[in-house]
Amino acid sequence: MEASDLVITMGCGDACPVFPGKTYRDWELEDPAGKTLAEVRVIRDEIRNRVRALVRELSYGGGRLLEECRDVQDLLDQVRLRPRMWVPKGSLRELQTYLAGYGAALDVHGVEKEFVMQPVGPFAEWVRGRTGWSMSLGWAAAIERHAGTEDPLDVFFGLLDEYRLSTAEDR
Repeated sequence: MEASDLVITMGCGDACPVFPGKTYRDWELEDPAGKTLAEVRVIRDEIRNRVRALVRELSYGGGRLLEECRDVQDLLDQVRLRPRMWVPKGSLRELQTYLAGYGAALDVHGVEKEFVMQPVGPFAEWVRGRTGWSMSLGWAAAIERHAGTEDPLDVFFGLLDEYRLSTAEDR
């Protein structure tokens, strides 16, 4: 709860705990207790639809659900919009691990798509060429080590923008 900005309640009213400084919304929903499986599924589907609408709303325009992202670039655009939603601790190493999982999922599912965000893949090599930084621990460690007083996520997205421009010119 401490890391959340918004608390959704589902009909508990005054019985719900209150945490100072949080925004609250109550979703009036039928209580599933005593309902048939079919009736519970209707309630479940309503919750799913509301969550999807909330994700779009909180993404500050242009937001997409994860399953709507076409590629890693779309995913990174969503991370940029709400970095603390995707990377709660703000660590680039968290993001790099998440992206490594994305790359592994592409391989496992046989998706023939170039994946450039591996810890020591094409993006890391571009960063090394651009900055001269060692990539022995991957791009995330290098950026965190050299960010100085800047937020490493900001440095990452600045480099990512330059990388995208440079690779677009090569095509």
